Amino acid sequence: MKSRSMLTVLLMMCISISLSFAASTNTKIIDSAWGLIFSIDNLFQGIGEYNGGIGIKLPIEDKGKEIMDLRCTVNLDLIDGINNINVTAGAAAEFPLLKNQAVSPYWGLTADVGFQRLHFNLTDVDYSETADYSLVAGGIIGVEFFLMEYLSIFVEYQAAAYLSLNSYYLSNAPADAENPVYTVNFNFLTEMGNDAKFGIVIYSKPIVTLKK
Repeated sequence: MKSRSMLTVLLMMCISISLSFAASTNTKIIDSAWGLIFSIDNLFQGIGEYNGGIGIKLPIEDKGKEIMDLRCTVNLDLIDGINNINVTAGAAAEFPLLKNQAVSPYWGLTADVGFQRLHFNLTDVDYSETADYSLVAGGIIGVEFFLMEYLSIFVEYQAAAYLSLNSYYLSNAPADAENPVYTVNFNFLTEMGNDAKFGIVIYSKPIVTLKK
């Protein structure tokens, strides 16, 4: 609970500082370019619990002016071998709240699809297996900070609806029992600890001029 409160305060401070800094600095975005994204889905996880992703960020322009960024990411987590896997693929559209600023708060929309499979050996021959298919869609708010002409970091929070289909299979279930068992789950994720994200973006070319 403390970690979620800390993240709430951290994100609000980052947005406030970025708004005031961006309004007073001469540091500007002078170009647009695609970039590589390396992200972590939980700021408070340990190194041994790393669950992040890789993706690409693309500028979308209209009449020569960038109006938004589109990013696509994939997370892959192999949990004790290929029989236990967690993979997520998603896309997000980012809209800056301030134009052409190197410290830029933004809002956006996001959607992700995911698949998780967990296999448990009960005996030498019997096993159980769960599979989860999920869809997450909602809104995001965050801040991007440029540290170098071609390198930035971002902190982001997501509030989203979560829908999943879960199946549970038992190899030694009675013949008259339902097997596999299917359940549908729905939830709305709003707490800071659930969907906070930290990431690094490496752009293909310098796109900002930094104030000396």
